[in-house]
Amino acid sequence: MRNIAIIFLIDEWNEAYSLTSIVKSQIRSLVRHGYRPRVLIYQNCSPWLFRNKVNYRPCIPQIRYDFDKDRADASFFRSVRNVAGILKENLKDIDTVLVHDVLFFDFFLPYNLALRKAAKGLKDIRWLHWCHSGPSKPSRRGYPYSMLYKGMPNTTFISVAKAHRKGFSKMYGVPIDRVKTVYNPRTTEDFLGLSALSAQIVQKTDLLAADIVDVVPAAIFRMSKQVEICVYIMAALKKEGKSVRLIFVNPFGQSSGYKHVACLLHLQWLAHKVGLTDKEVFFTSELDLALANGCPENVMKDLFSLSTIYIHPSLGEACSLTLLESAITKNLCILNKNLPTFKEIAGDDAIWIKCDNLIYGFKKAGYSLRYYYSHYVKNKAYYQRLAKKIVRHLKKDKPLSFFTKVKKEFNEDFIFETQLKPLLEE
Repeated sequence: MRNIAIIFLIDEWNEAYSLTSIVKSQIRSLVRHGYRPRVLIYQNCSPWLFRNKVNYRPCIPQIRYDFDKDRADASFFRSVRNVAGILKENLKDIDTVLVHDVLFFDFFLPYNLALRKAAKGLKDIRWLHWCHSGPSKPSRRGYPYSMLYKGMPNTTFISVAKAHRKGFSKMYGVPIDRVKTVYNPRTTEDFLGLSALSAQIVQKTDLLAADIVDVVPAAIFRMSKQVEICVYIMAALKKEGKSVRLIFVNPFGQSSGYKHVACLLHLQWLAHKVGLTDKEVFFTSELDLALANGCPENVMKDLFSLSTIYIHPSLGEACSLTLLESAITKNLCILNKNLPTFKEIAGDDAIWIKCDNLIYGFKKAGYSLRYYYSHYVKNKAYYQRLAKKIVRHLKKDKPLSFFTKVKKEFNEDFIFETQLKPLLEE
């Protein structure tokens, strides 16, 4: 595995500075994928997290430099040589360096020159230079100011938008294939303030990678909840080409027992029969010991905030709190049309579905659990039509569609795997 370094010129990990969250995300991604990055920061900057897995080196002196006022005099160039020596010493065993905005901003000019000077003695290093803004034009001519608009050997410039690639190619005078795009990841878990326990669930279920997520808070051993219908609908959505996650929040405040275990095994068997896998169907009681006897309200909120639809096929409810919670978190609600209490609460703001009485059918079939699969086979065409209807609704809901896109394609893991990791491995 290659030795990776990051150069980030800050004196504190200030959350108000958007670039901080981007660099934190890169550090997190590198650590998660087995790298042990070295992070070069200002001398007075304290290390961030993962101190046992990240080599923080607060080694870079701060140079007070005003591009518009200060001259590039003898003192300026002494500072450049000093920083160049520090960089050369701290990067001599590194393969790839990720640098943020140092070549781009005029107030980093001394560090720009120092990097170029150090690079002459570090010929085997590959440099990835991020430009976190759009291309610009020179405001001052001649050396050293011209270095703000000059390419650098062994360098790939990183634009955070494809639309700016051509502009950066022209700005630095390099071929366009030396300008790549790596989008800024937005860490959904951090931005939404997910608890540590919720974040673990997100990781274990790969929740952010799914197109459609259904969270089912129900005592699964209560047959009247008819959670099998959730399985049927998610299987049909999968057949529509959607990536799905079905999360049973169980036993939802009830103590675990043989009924719970039997129902869990039944649902797992049914899910496999209709085409879902263990990577698509989860039970919170199995994900963490802290959830063995129920799910705290804050975790419930977090899961609902990341879900897409809420399927409620129950045979009987009064004023369902989980229905209200799913609506608060802007889920598309899919409800049993036979319940007047649901109609009273949701009105026209839900998809209404036919929900047969599965308990009656189960008893009529001689209490055979195979009934639940035969019911699906018999009604497969209906569930497929319903899945198509749900997909159409989700596509028309622009905010929800965009939310799903950002959640899937701008999360840390996706950006790392599809955009950053290929550059590290070139």
